[in-house]
Amino acid sequence: MHQGLDVREAGGKRSGLDAEFTPNATAAEHARSAVRERFADSLPAFTLHELGTVVYELVDNGVRHGPGSAIHVRVTESGGVIHGEIDDDGDGTTSTPRKVVDPFSGLGFHIVDALVDRWEVREGTTIVSFEMGVDRLI
Repeated sequence: MHQGLDVREAGGKRSGLDAEFTPNATAAEHARSAVRERFADSLPAFTLHELGTVVYELVDNGVRHGPGSAIHVRVTESGGVIHGEIDDDGDGTTSTPRKVVDPFSGLGFHIVDALVDRWEVREGTTIVSFEMGVDRLI
């Protein structure tokens, strides 16, 4: 199960999602469900599906490769741009590639790379951040 807090703007208006998930076999699906629930009324269906997929893949990667005690998911939307961060709370010793190089190393980062406008692993951390436009079309 996850613990979650909505990020709120002045006046109590919801502006994003800030949630923590236990790194287990169901964490990625719980994170995708939390994203869908939070943004269902504010994002186009296609964008919501892509955002859910990106969060699923990054949380799944954190479960598989990040030896942390929790996975933190933060997603906000502002000015037509979705900003996200996934932090597996690891110690930073498990490296994650900055760019996808080996086509046989798994599909998670390939999927993320295809669906977002920008993404990176913050130097010296286990935080993966990404940006994607709200009105994306393939």
